[in-house]
Amino acid sequence: MAAYPRIVIADERRSGVVPPSVVLVAALKHMGWPLRLFHIGADESAMRLLKLVTCSDVTLFDPFLLSSTRLLKTLFEVAASPDCINILVAPLGSRRGDDPFIVLPAAADVARTLECPMIPVIYADSSAIIAARTLDAALQGIRSSGPDPCAGVLYASVLNPREYQLLETEAGRRTPLLHLGYLPQFLERKAPSLLELCLPGAPGSALQIRMAAAQLSGMMDQVEWGAFEAFAKLAPGWTAQPDIGARKAAGTDVAIFTDEALGCEGNNARLLFEYFGCRVTEVPLRSGGFPGGSGAIYIPHGPAFPCADMILGNENIRHGLASAIRRRRQLFVNGGASILFGETISVLGKDPLPGVGAGAYAGFLTMPEDRIRKVDVLSRRDGIFFEKGAKARGYLPEYLRVAPRGTVGGAQWSLQDPARNVELGESGWETGYTVLNPAYLELWSCPDATLRWLTLRKS
Repeated sequence: MAAYPRIVIADERRSGVVPPSVVLVAALKHMGWPLRLFHIGADESAMRLLKLVTCSDVTLFDPFLLSSTRLLKTLFEVAASPDCINILVAPLGSRRGDDPFIVLPAAADVARTLECPMIPVIYADSSAIIAARTLDAALQGIRSSGPDPCAGVLYASVLNPREYQLLETEAGRRTPLLHLGYLPQFLERKAPSLLELCLPGAPGSALQIRMAAAQLSGMMDQVEWGAFEAFAKLAPGWTAQPDIGARKAAGTDVAIFTDEALGCEGNNARLLFEYFGCRVTEVPLRSGGFPGGSGAIYIPHGPAFPCADMILGNENIRHGLASAIRRRRQLFVNGGASILFGETISVLGKDPLPGVGAGAYAGFLTMPEDRIRKVDVLSRRDGIFFEKGAKARGYLPEYLRVAPRGTVGGAQWSLQDPARNVELGESGWETGYTVLNPAYLELWSCPDATLRWLTLRKS
């Protein structure tokens, strides 16, 4: 039975402010702790921030998108390492109106599923009494849905050491949790916009956050850093998950284009391809090169228009894409980049420009923001990816949309609201062995369909 040290850090979130957990994880990384990072819930800005400030891969770990406990645990097993602290960062919730705290259930649910401790992080820039009440309300919300996984608590935006002492005393009267330290208020940083995090100079936008993390890591006795590893090692041994197709695509080559503008989905797709035994090569889009051979090509999700000049304007890449589509080479364009593959594309309300022309739709992109709508994906008919009636899950970023053109070569999939069971749109244009999906599809929610697509040339 393998041991995967694991812990959930769930922080109170505020609009426009860098999540405290991002600074904590960056500080741990700066001090040399070996980490594997996950983000619970689809939050494109938080995913990008984590990657940029730690220079590490981040796995999107969303219970809704994964659709089953079995797939959730399999993804964790594939992404985690027994030699690292496997940290799952999550939003804990927020204060709204007259409610002291509204808890989001995902963090605690994942902690219970993975049988690991959780550390909540609460803002404490108000009085000690208010902060203690907020912590108490958060803990009550966590306990209302099941056993309490919390092992300790951290505070963010504390004014000074005296305020922290008062907070320890006041909160200690209400809860037996260990107090593990605090982040001073002067280390709080404004969060860059999603667009800033997806531009070619994105690593520079995270510099101030890395500097704050370095400063935090150098402050003596500020945070009980050893507690993260100690709590993570309290998690029980790991039971290996059943096989869902390991190495069934062994020998298949997959090239994944990479760019700051294509980095909003984490490393999930690459992990799945490698789990199936594929030989995965990452191709920086701005290198101008195009992967040769006959292997599959995957273009990840992101706002994409910052790299439109490379996809639409670089002769080598555009010719390579056209040749791949014409010669029935497997090509999967997931999420935002697929907007560039329609007949036309309109960015920020400007006049339409010609797209790649592989899909019978017009694409529209507005200013990238974090608002998304989670969707159920239902296949209307047999195709090269899904069989008729197959289901999967994903999400639809509100900064992109498509308008179908004509009835020939229409979309294969229906996007449905999981709560109301009504159709929100369509996706999944197919031509040859090419799949164009303007809504992000979580490939781990449909491993059988992904394997089917990868092995088209072998069938």
